[in-house]
Amino acid sequence: MTTTPVESAKHRVITAISWIIAGLALLASSIAEFAPGTALRGDGDNPADSLAYLAVAGRAYLWSGALMAIGGAALVIGAVGRLRARAGSAASMLTQVALVFTIISAGLLIGAGVLRMQATGTVDHIASLDPAWGEAAYLAVQMAGTQGMMSAGTFILLAVAVTLSIGEWRTGMRAPLIAAVLPAIALAFLFGDLLVPSFESFTTEGLFLVYVGSALLGIPLWSAVYGVSQLVARRERARAHTG
Repeated sequence: MTTTPVESAKHRVITAISWIIAGLALLASSIAEFAPGTALRGDGDNPADSLAYLAVAGRAYLWSGALMAIGGAALVIGAVGRLRARAGSAASMLTQVALVFTIISAGLLIGAGVLRMQATGTVDHIASLDPAWGEAAYLAVQMAGTQGMMSAGTFILLAVAVTLSIGEWRTGMRAPLIAAVLPAIALAFLFGDLLVPSFESFTTEGLFLVYVGSALLGIPLWSAVYGVSQLVARRERARAHTG
């Protein structure tokens, strides 16, 4: 009687590619939202600006949500695959916990993405009935989706990028920890805001842009690097077995 290994070569490739797809999709999600132009996008917290944006460029917001949901789904596949890969090894609890939290963050991003997708038609319809209702409907999407689920998912992924990279260092993966520098910078800003009461008064517009860029670019870059590192590790293992 033969037994199937916990992770076959095909599963390893699927797992690695899922992390790469997640990174590309999350980056594309941010690009899609602002593709019509920052002037048209306006202030995302201003319901009047956002209703005008949805009326003209609702398709961009729809794609932003769809790509965010795709990125979240890819993270689930990647995290489950990596948990399977580490099941038969002496994986640290840090690695396992980080992968579990990846799934949690992915669920939050999927929820935020679906809210954006639904908002493109629903909010416009509600606004056609009463503009004040439309603004209230958008604010619900903004608070529950962007400021709620998306922010929570992003915060968790920033921590995952750092902790998982540290845990994977023991497996010989070095590149993910280097790529985790940007998420670590974003985390430093978050902890500074939490621990230092007057932190915001020291944060200039330039530093704020550094924080936003570290989060929006750092997570997709790290995810893609983590996936590529798994593919490279797989080839090295295959070369070692045939050598």
